[in-house]
Amino acid sequence: MVMIELKEKIPFGGHPKLENTGNLVTTITKIAWHGQVTKGDMLKKLIETVKTLYDVDYVIPSSSGSISMYAVLEAWKKLNLKYGDPKPSVNIPAFTYHSVPEVAKMSGFNIVWEDINKYTWHSEMESEATLYTTMDTYGSLANNWRKHDDVIVDACQSFGIPHELRGIAEVFSLAGGKLISAGEGGLVLTNSLDLANEVEKTTKLLGRMPELSAATTLDYLKVLDEILKKKQNITMHYKRKLFPKFKFQRIPIKTNNYIVAATSDSREVLDKFPELIELGCRQYYNPPLCNELQSIYTASHHLCFPNGFNLDYEMATDRILEVLES
Repeated sequence: MVMIELKEKIPFGGHPKLENTGNLVTTITKIAWHGQVTKGDMLKKLIETVKTLYDVDYVIPSSSGSISMYAVLEAWKKLNLKYGDPKPSVNIPAFTYHSVPEVAKMSGFNIVWEDINKYTWHSEMESEATLYTTMDTYGSLANNWRKHDDVIVDACQSFGIPHELRGIAEVFSLAGGKLISAGEGGLVLTNSLDLANEVEKTTKLLGRMPELSAATTLDYLKVLDEILKKKQNITMHYKRKLFPKFKFQRIPIKTNNYIVAATSDSREVLDKFPELIELGCRQYYNPPLCNELQSIYTASHHLCFPNGFNLDYEMATDRILEVLES
């Protein structure tokens, strides 16, 4: 009888332990004591911190990235459509998370599906629509937002890298698995007062960010540089060890290395994908949300590698290579 050795799965993600947890506990105690669970000092401090980090005029927090995206879509309609106008359409990449088209449908938009670039995995934004979205795929900043006037940047995966505001608004997620987490939360960044006012109306009705989420985000932001450095080290190590077996996502501007991902054309490597996924690698957006050619290829030929903050990435790489060479 052949005995199969069962090895522990490599953890995919993970956040750093906050050194100032005592301060966070004190903050939580104050929130509970005063009973102001939203619209308090922590939320105000987070807004000013993010304004400074991104040099933007308006920051509107919410309870999630999906609520933030919905609020921007509703705000755009209020500011741009008149009674009797035809139903608007929004251009969305097929290689993305399903919440984006879901909230677009909820907001009354027709979906115009778009394919992605072969190398960057960003939306091509070529199909005609009333409004456009582009996505910072896996944390890589999209550089195509100037193609159209009305563009919303789905930046839900790229929080933490200062840059000029792109499009009419950028939408961030602070969900549990993100680089910087509020537990749950979202942000809208814009330089338009009218848009900010309309977004805030929706977030106040549907999902405010609690004080506790703001406090958690602020604590993680204190170690942002450390997180970015660790993520970069992990990414560079994978690239050194796994190329040319894998071709890594091309980064046109910069990235927070939220997720390290690469494709392979080798049948030998592709045949190992089930074992690598069992080991701890992942494959997102497969199948894509629509049958666009490049989206189908990237979805089926790419892998995302474990890159949590506490990961022993040399050990992880060795185990990945062990599977590939077996």
